[in-house]
Amino acid sequence: MRDDPLFGGIAWHGYFGDPAVGTQVHQQYPTVKQFSTEHSGGTWITDQHDEDLRDIVDYARNWSGSLVKWSLALNQNMGPHNGGCGTCTGLITVQEGGARAGQVDYTIEYYTTGHLTKFVRPGAYRIASTANSTVKNVAWRNSDGSKALIAHNGGGSAQSVRVDWGGQSFTYTLPARTTATFTWAGTPGGGGGAGPLTGLAGKCLDVAGGATADGTPVQLYGCNGTAAHRWTLAADGSVRALGKCLDVTGGSTADGARVQLYNCNGTTAQRWTYDAATHDVVNTGANKCLDVTGNSSADGTRAQIWTCTGGANQKWTHNPA
Repeated sequence: MRDDPLFGGIAWHGYFGDPAVGTQVHQQYPTVKQFSTEHSGGTWITDQHDEDLRDIVDYARNWSGSLVKWSLALNQNMGPHNGGCGTCTGLITVQEGGARAGQVDYTIEYYTTGHLTKFVRPGAYRIASTANSTVKNVAWRNSDGSKALIAHNGGGSAQSVRVDWGGQSFTYTLPARTTATFTWAGTPGGGGGAGPLTGLAGKCLDVAGGATADGTPVQLYGCNGTAAHRWTLAADGSVRALGKCLDVTGGSTADGARVQLYNCNGTTAQRWTYDAATHDVVNTGANKCLDVTGNSSADGTRAQIWTCTGGANQKWTHNPA
């Protein structure tokens, strides 16, 4: 079925089960698109605000490319409907009959969904952010380069949130049971110029032999100041050297997938985030870290992606000129 020209992907209805199944599907079929095509608020939900924000974050973090609500507008009796759900709620309530006929009330779902729809544009792609069970969050990059980060504190006490973007950061106190969306533009501070990415044992991320052929291995090597060690963190999320992009071979998301130099093509295999505070370089397509294979500091050790562990072989410092 996946090979059928009319196959567009997988549609999920989010009423039961765990959104993490989307990641399981992605790991097995990384090219298959996934969409959340139905979810609804309703009288059975005790905390609609928390429910909605958990859905927005969890669906996006598990490879869903959309969020679709079942009802946009209903009347005060949760209708009209021809069979189906009589307890579902919409984003707005349009008063039907009576003294308030035609007046519009905005429900909690209007505001919760607005955290996404007002700031994340069609064509945006998710960028890496640190998963946190206390303050659930998810971030995107829009096609114009602007970024949006949704942070949701569903707990009963205020939480301090720190957002790091390259060499810049800010903090915000998020009150209990509160959601905030942060937006900004530009490139990570200190990341605009070309310079070495130094890692394990103070050695550099290197394009083997300084070659520019597609598929040239990227490896760890003693820093020597050549162009093969000069990397630019571009505004589009790519990491570039010698006029080409740092690329995960075959677009794989598996642990151990090798990293290479390849012609820039805009795919998620070439989208990375660099956090100057944590020194992680994360491939957003796999949500995995740039890693030195086997924690070996020997010259020529291949670079790969691997589940982020915080190990020294996954720490990098960009030093632009």
